[in-house]
Amino acid sequence: TSIVIPYSVTTIGSSAFANCTGLSSITIPNSVTSIGEQAFYNCTSLSSIKIPDSVSSIGEYAFSICSSLTSITIPDSVTSIRSYAFAFCASLTSVTFEGDAPTFGTAVFQYGNSVTVYYYDDATGFTSPTWQGIQSEVISRPTPLIVHIQKQEVGFKLWFNATNGQSYRIEYSTNLEDWFTLEDNILTSSDLIERLYSTGDYSQRFFQVVLIDQ
Repeated sequence: TSIVIPYSVTTIGSSAFANCTGLSSITIPNSVTSIGEQAFYNCTSLSSIKIPDSVSSIGEYAFSICSSLTSITIPDSVTSIRSYAFAFCASLTSVTFEGDAPTFGTAVFQYGNSVTVYYYDDATGFTSPTWQGIQSEVISRPTPLIVHIQKQEVGFKLWFNATNGQSYRIEYSTNLEDWFTLEDNILTSSDLIERLYSTGDYSQRFFQVVLIDQ
């Protein structure tokens, strides 16, 4: 019903989990660079899956007939999606692309429910109101946001929302006018980032998170 793939794995091969109808949860590490054809074919209980920001290609029929899959996020590392990769996914209604439009095969999202593709306003290669014959909608890329700061015995912890695969800088200020770098080039691997700062007196400071242009 569930599996965690170890970091030693770099490729999920053809039909690796095909017809595993009881599989409902799987964790794919950032070491995986490709998902082969029919890798998760007919995994009818798989309701969600996170594709890591290391995968560059998704093979033919890779997630075809994953009838419980309702939404999917395609990271900006993906440059190729082969034919029928998400075909016959009857519950799939939302697909969010975090990067530019990949090379696209035939009928990738066909023969399922009504799918809407969402893409960010700084992405290239997409069109609206349709793209590749699919309903599409442009959205604004979320601004990084500090969600919580917690004082520690020495220093403090800080959490902020992020987009997987993007780089950020944390800055501090005493007057909201002059900003200084606390930490630079934070490359994210999830959508909630935790940082711990154990040195320096930052108790009377303002903080902000800045997306670094790449």
